[in-house]
Amino acid sequence: MGSPRSVQGWTIVLFGKTGNGKSSVGNIILRTLDTREVFPIASGLASKTETITEISAEGTKVVDIPDFTNLEVGGDDIRHEIRTLSSSLTHTQYAVLLAVRCDVRYTREEYDIYREFKTLWGKDICSHLIVAFTFGDRQDHNKLDKELETVNPELKSLLNDAGRQYVLFNDMCDSKDKKLQIENLLEKIGKLPRQKQRGVSPDQPASGMRTTEQNVVLVSTEKHWCCFV
Repeated sequence: MGSPRSVQGWTIVLFGKTGNGKSSVGNIILRTLDTREVFPIASGLASKTETITEISAEGTKVVDIPDFTNLEVGGDDIRHEIRTLSSSLTHTQYAVLLAVRCDVRYTREEYDIYREFKTLWGKDICSHLIVAFTFGDRQDHNKLDKELETVNPELKSLLNDAGRQYVLFNDMCDSKDKKLQIENLLEKIGKLPRQKQRGVSPDQPASGMRTTEQNVVLVSTEKHWCCFV
């Protein structure tokens, strides 16, 4: 099956904490391309990848980077390879997708993993960053925009780094809906690289946001999956 839009010459880099579904996002992308290759996934949607893995199809490269903080051995090697990969993609067309679960609260630990990845990648990452919200079957996509207005400072900072560009992925939906997810992703990829902008530190209040505990995190009592609480 052909790509919904031309992304020939593009490299799509996937990263995220173990269990966040980054490899599943990669496989959704790969299923729209002319390839039968997929990234291996263990139980619980945790990636089985322990090395940086690249799959190419239709002139597009999809790169899966393992969570270097969750490897028994080889974490430092992955860190070195991230720096090398970043340098090799300079002056090329690429996007970095950071996988974040939308059914659980975004934690400081997870943000620290992103910050280390950001440091390893280098200063240009924010111009190429898109947040890939995963486990979309547990989230009402019509309410996502509203919920993102009340997220904690760490997630707010990440979203600001990404220019508030994000895509909600649902690996449980049918192929038609998955194609729409890819269309949404490729629309955002087509706008890269973004102009550099100043990020917002999670230790400082963002514009228009009060930092009382009540407003940083809103806990819903409704019986539906609600992200980031």
